Amino acid sequence: MPRLKDILQQQRKLNFVGREKELSFFRELLKDANTSTHLLYIKGPGGQGKTTLLKQFGDICKESSISVIRLDCRYIEPHPASFQQAFVAALPFEAGTDIMSAIEAKKGKVLLKIDTYEKLKPLDDWLRTSFLPELPGNVLTVIAGRSSLSTQWRTDPGWHNILKEMPLKELSKEESAALLGRRRIPADQVKRIVKYTHGNALALSIVADMFDQRNDSHFDPLDSPDIMKALLEQFVNEVPSPAHKAALELCSLLYVTTEKIIEEVLGPQMANELFNWLTTLTIIEKGPSGIYLHDIVRDAVSTELHWRNPEWYRHLHLKAQQYLSTRLLKSSGQRQRELIFNLIFLHRLNPAVKHFFEFQETGSSWQDTLQQEDLPLLQKMVAKYEGRSAAECFVKWTKQKEAEVWVFRDADKTPAGFTLKIDIEKISDETHDPVINALLPLKKEWKAENGQLLTAFRSWMSRDSYQSVSGVQSAIFLGIVQWYFTPGLAISMVNCAHPGFWQQILNYADLYHVAELDYELNNKTFGWYMHDWRRRTPLQWLELMSRKEVNDEVADTGHTAAQTAGITEKDFTESVHEALKQLKNPKKIIGNPLLRSAFVQQAAGDDNTEAGLALTLADRISAAISSLENSPKDETLHRVLHRTFVNPVGSQEQTADFLYMSFSTYRRQVKRAVERVADILWLEEKTVL
Repeated sequence: MPRLKDILQQQRKLNFVGREKELSFFRELLKDANTSTHLLYIKGPGGQGKTTLLKQFGDICKESSISVIRLDCRYIEPHPASFQQAFVAALPFEAGTDIMSAIEAKKGKVLLKIDTYEKLKPLDDWLRTSFLPELPGNVLTVIAGRSSLSTQWRTDPGWHNILKEMPLKELSKEESAALLGRRRIPADQVKRIVKYTHGNALALSIVADMFDQRNDSHFDPLDSPDIMKALLEQFVNEVPSPAHKAALELCSLLYVTTEKIIEEVLGPQMANELFNWLTTLTIIEKGPSGIYLHDIVRDAVSTELHWRNPEWYRHLHLKAQQYLSTRLLKSSGQRQRELIFNLIFLHRLNPAVKHFFEFQETGSSWQDTLQQEDLPLLQKMVAKYEGRSAAECFVKWTKQKEAEVWVFRDADKTPAGFTLKIDIEKISDETHDPVINALLPLKKEWKAENGQLLTAFRSWMSRDSYQSVSGVQSAIFLGIVQWYFTPGLAISMVNCAHPGFWQQILNYADLYHVAELDYELNNKTFGWYMHDWRRRTPLQWLELMSRKEVNDEVADTGHTAAQTAGITEKDFTESVHEALKQLKNPKKIIGNPLLRSAFVQQAAGDDNTEAGLALTLADRISAAISSLENSPKDETLHRVLHRTFVNPVGSQEQTADFLYMSFSTYRRQVKRAVERVADILWLEEKTVL
């Protein structure tokens, strides 16, 4: 019968994913009798999997009958006598009085594992100069810690040649998904958990544990203070003072942090001390523009702060926005682009933004001008996604003075996407393009003065994913936002396929759908979104975005009526479906286009904050669902809505089983039920209008 330790070893193997490169390197170290590496140092922030990897190293040694000495510095006093006592106690064999000779007498290698090395910082010099040099040559020492080794290790000519550092990176998306699969996480939840945890092994395990405890497929880790608390305890050790805590919280909101922004937001008294303290943390990375907080820690700190102290979160957010906005209006070129990205980054956890912007992948491409050799590739790109006639139209535009093409290149300098910008103010007669011709009658309504710009982003796409959310799409959007700050810009318009899909993010960004301009091409619906920069200037727009993020009351400037009147019934239904998905969590309805609809505005009364409007929309949807309950015709639809959105029983497959329906029948009923609720609310909307 196997012992418990054997079962534990087997379970560790089953639940371990990734780290193939590290495991392969370690196996080679064990095989090579003449290796020059005697010390392997594994470095990584909390939760990255250092301890788990050390256990795998130990299991490999056990399979090869290699003796292992295990030390965990959490349980060792940072004193030489205490360390030596723990070392002797950890020996897996009888050593007598001459310990070093006994180790040397072992056939082959002996592994010494030292975990949580940051706890032994006071002993660092002693271990480097006294203890480790006395170990026999057959000992391979593996140390794991959060901090980098001190400079003395790297500058010592002796240690320099026998020391190997192994930085432990995050798990890949594929490895993260595999780990969740082994934990039997519902398949429809894996993608968002992988995105949330940023490949951090501990975060993946904690979220998986939460799913086990809750048994709720609609559980959202971002809503759980328990997860935030558990992560913070692992990532952040003791914080010296409230001022240091505030600096960490500010850092969690920003993409990049500098001493200057700390000075502006928190005051000049301790800015230098706080910035220097942040640079010492293992969860911080240094870059050319400042310091960056580790992604999973950033999300944990900012989300926990928003839950624990929303007023302080609001204060930090507004101060940071003010700092960045002031500099943005005085900048240009690449610096302006960086500041815009930092401003958009402040909105990264907002439900209206986070699903439409890839913050991690935006830097994978860079904006450039069109070169003649790019043209065949771009023409092929347009033909693939929009058809041959659209590709011919695009090529003709590249020869016109009213048009400009922005090319977004990948690491190989190959076009990964593009944007076609048309200067409408320069066009006086009809063009070869019926889509642009449809805009020309609006020039009279716009009443632009001489020198004012009327910009239409006629088409845009990614080479690999067309107009789906991607790193290239996000870079394209960043370029379009940068254009908003061009002096003299009066009107900007963005054309996109499937306009209903983009309505949430574009309405949030204060663009409204000009529905009468919608058209069909290559079996796709296209539509235009517009902003009048004379009605709301770039500075006012920045202030609006800031207030939206912190759910401040937003004053209407006349766009609401246009948005309400312009929304199509199809877009309305899609927006109802999106709101239904978040019915149990109304704060995630913030940003939904229906918040600007007449029936919601009327029902909300004086409470026209984003949060108030979201609650009102949730109430109106719930009322519409309840109205179906007593109707024999709609009873089945009510049951489907109730068990899918109001009181869910699990995944879609589980819900279908619960309702005694085949999966295909259930999907059809969900579609019918959503359309029925949308019909009720659409009637309310038209009645109010």
